Amino acid sequence: IRFLLTEKGLKDESIAYIGEMLFLYLRAIRMLGVEEWRYAEMAAIRRQQFRFADMADAYDLSQAAAEGKQQEQQQQQRVLQQQLQQQLREQLAAAASVGTTTLQQRCPSGSSSSSSSSLSPFACLLSPFAAAGFAAAGFAAASAAALQYYPVKEVLAGPSNLYLFNKELIVSLIDHYLGPHNLRLFLLHKQQGRGGPLVEPRYQIRYSREPLGAPLLARWGALFSLSKGPLLAALQQHGLSLPGPNPYLLPLLQQQPVEQQQQQQQNPHPTRLLFPPGHLCNPSGHLGGPSHRRPLGAPQEPLGAPHGGSLGAPLEGAPGEPLGAPGEATAAEASEGPLGALGETLWGPRGGAPGGSSGAPRGAAGGPQ
Repeated sequence: IRFLLTEKGLKDESIAYIGEMLFLYLRAIRMLGVEEWRYAEMAAIRRQQFRFADMADAYDLSQAAAEGKQQEQQQQQRVLQQQLQQQLREQLAAAASVGTTTLQQRCPSGSSSSSSSSLSPFACLLSPFAAAGFAAAGFAAASAAALQYYPVKEVLAGPSNLYLFNKELIVSLIDHYLGPHNLRLFLLHKQQGRGGPLVEPRYQIRYSREPLGAPLLARWGALFSLSKGPLLAALQQHGLSLPGPNPYLLPLLQQQPVEQQQQQQQNPHPTRLLFPPGHLCNPSGHLGGPSHRRPLGAPQEPLGAPHGGSLGAPLEGAPGEPLGAPGEATAAEASEGPLGALGETLWGPRGGAPGGSSGAPRGAAGGPQ
């Protein structure tokens, strides 16, 4: 868990407060948040990320392949070493039980061809899901090996999936691994680390190391062990709460029904939005609206003085209705005239419309724009 601190956050009291909020929230997760529906939401998010993941470019893909292949080889070597050590311990125990002294002949210290061949399928079984997230070339080879052990549809998406919900296991992990008793705190700061007595051997960085204070650990431990009643009161006091259900996960991303897909194929053009009279987005109150009807693409009078009147005078045939008054818009109006004349409704033709109409530029001979 990482926190980005300001200068004020580097103080001891700020670090103590951050720890209090952290362990209070972890306690809330342990007591209130380990629920099956939250686990299902996490699984849905992982499936969504896998389904809509971006394709990596060639450079990133080759770099990930090189790094992933090296990490996969190192992992396979570690697996082989662990299995050989386990076999050695078992044979040592068997030799001690029967009192034999022929252990060296039966179990050489190096890895023989028979032992490595018997262990390689197990190594291939463990490696694919560990390498799938970051390796490209290694992922292809590991996926081919994983096809012997897993269904085809699970091989590619396996690392992104969450499977069975086990509340006891999750609670046990929080209790045994995320408490203050198992905490290691790193404080990274250029100024405070310069005077440290210890030196990192590779990069020659000075640092210091000291145990956390017992009173501080006691404060954090008390929050990490609250019962349900005091926990709810503490959460309310500090304004903390667990998130509710996410309504934007799968319903909007599920595949559309066949009937809706067929309807979209039959009507490829978008449907025009219709706004009620008086709405800001209703364009019918401009020139060409119901108060001053004209075909789309027809010559347009200057915006400054319609029908030779003063600026802002009412239009003829519509007494009392000012310029730009909202009116009604229908779908039939949008279908009149060519598509290129749509822009002329608001701005007017500039130097001649594509349909052959011509008119004065906006703001000419009728007053300022």
